[in-house]
Amino acid sequence: MRRIKFSGQLIHQLLNRLVKCDKEDELWFCFRDKPARFSLKEWALITGLNCGTGPDRKHMEYVRRTNRLLYHYFEGKSHITTKELEVAFAKCQDMRDKFKLGLVLFLESVLFCPDRRASIQLASLSIVEDLDLFYSCPWGKESFRRTIVTFKRDWRAKSKELKSNPKPSRFKYSLHGFPLALQVWAYEAMPHVGRQFASKFQHKVPRMVCWDATIAPTSSEISDVLNGHKLIVYCIIRPTDEENSKKYMRDFSPFESASRDRRFDEIIDNLDDYVPPGFEAPREREIYGMAGHSACEANLGDMEGSATHGSYLTPRFSPRHQDAPSDEGPSHIPQPRGVYLTQKEFNRRVSHIEKRFATLEQRISKEIDSVRSYCGVIEKKVDTVIELLQNSNTSRGFDHQSRYEHHSGYDHQDGNEHHNSFEHQSVYEDEG
Repeated sequence: MRRIKFSGQLIHQLLNRLVKCDKEDELWFCFRDKPARFSLKEWALITGLNCGTGPDRKHMEYVRRTNRLLYHYFEGKSHITTKELEVAFAKCQDMRDKFKLGLVLFLESVLFCPDRRASIQLASLSIVEDLDLFYSCPWGKESFRRTIVTFKRDWRAKSKELKSNPKPSRFKYSLHGFPLALQVWAYEAMPHVGRQFASKFQHKVPRMVCWDATIAPTSSEISDVLNGHKLIVYCIIRPTDEENSKKYMRDFSPFESASRDRRFDEIIDNLDDYVPPGFEAPREREIYGMAGHSACEANLGDMEGSATHGSYLTPRFSPRHQDAPSDEGPSHIPQPRGVYLTQKEFNRRVSHIEKRFATLEQRISKEIDSVRSYCGVIEKKVDTVIELLQNSNTSRGFDHQSRYEHHSGYDHQDGNEHHNSFEHQSVYEDEG
């Protein structure tokens, strides 16, 4: 991470290509009609942070009652900024407390990165007293929530407000959370962006530790790459076998809101578009699927087609103010109407697949009923045969005994036993 220089211009270019989405816990971007998802799963693959279920709530509530660090170093204040936390960390002489304050400082200033005037989470000073509990908390989820807050704002209203100002100034906004993960995601999801503005010097996990980015590209340079005709965009990033074996992926748990719409997520997760482990740019034909159409052509903002006209936040760049979003896009950025049509086509295909599954389910149900009926007929026939055999054995019990006695050559009348072999021998002698 030390070798990655944060690029505010790259984040701004991603913001300009944000797609309106009803899913609260996901971000969707569109690059030349090719969608790309940034969800909690991509976040976990990039950062390796804990995105699991978390510890027991009762235990958390019990630990939160501990306020030793709060009263010892901050005099029980109800509002503590990251600057005050940094000062307390620097002055602390107790190495155990210094370690705990350092964990909270990293959590608040790196992963959460709130406004300098905002207070840190006072509960983290209590939770850190129990290090095992602190390590088991899903801080990755909270960091992800804070990161995407900036992208979930109503930027169109901000753009109109800026345009209505007779003396427009530079458009400014703050990024919170851990936006560096979104920058690395752009390297992974778009190979050309990674090759142009960074370099991957190793293949380890999590993916964030593999990148080196010391160049600060300009907004126009990034825009040229993102608007290039040969831009390859991976809609989703799939974990490798090595990543699936790691604890942060084994314990991964999606948000409750995401689990309610598993039908859409399953379709997305089974797309042919994914980043291969070797990070090699595929040939153009390798990223096509679905009967010759690119898996990235559909705008996947929402299953029911929420990405309609006006879904884009497309900026108009000016020579002096290149970081001001606008609701009027340049000609080289795709128009919303084309995105709506691809969304409609995607919904049509999904509906067709659902109908085929419903028909298949009906056929299977009929076949199962037919097999059950046939098995019932066979069972009745077997019972009838068994009953006939039992009745036959009961009525012919003496016949079997007489046959046995006749075959053995025993005569009940005179009590003499005759052997068939001798009788046959006498017959042969008479014939001779």
